[in-house]
Amino acid sequence: MLTLVSGRQLRDFCAEDLAAYQALRSEAKFGRFYAAEDCSPARSAELLQMFMAQAQQRPRQRFQLAIVSAADELMGSCGVRMEAPGQGSIGCELGRRWQGSGAALEAARAIVAFGFGELGLQKIYADTKAGNLAALRLCRQLGMRPDTTEAAGADGVRLVLARGDWRVAGAA
Repeated sequence: MLTLVSGRQLRDFCAEDLAAYQALRSEAKFGRFYAAEDCSPARSAELLQMFMAQAQQRPRQRFQLAIVSAADELMGSCGVRMEAPGQGSIGCELGRRWQGSGAALEAARAIVAFGFGELGLQKIYADTKAGNLAALRLCRQLGMRPDTTEAAGADGVRLVLARGDWRVAGAA
């Protein structure tokens, strides 16, 4: 568990998070960059089960953590996944109610620090849709830049941050 400056926490998911996780992922605006089946209650339950299973793996390679408010409300999730030696991907999702609160940036900064610090990653990347302006803004706030060497799929954008650039930016 990581306690953030705001009093929010990043922690592993638990079975009791299911209803709140399904609710935040079922919001219409939340799903505008996903296929409808990706935001269904069944898919959300599958994801939650996968996150809980990943937390049990040793050595652990994937950390998709619940973002929890100081009042113990599930706000979303943020994670880092080791994809190849020295490389990881990050992702963040936040319920509509908390968008614009600074929670995504605070959680993502903590996840990036964890990836470079605890996991020893040398490069972290994020894939998102070109039209997902909030995700692009979040990545830029983290110091990420478009990666011209890797494709992120149809209408996708890959942004990348090298460990050295993160340290230079004063985030270390």
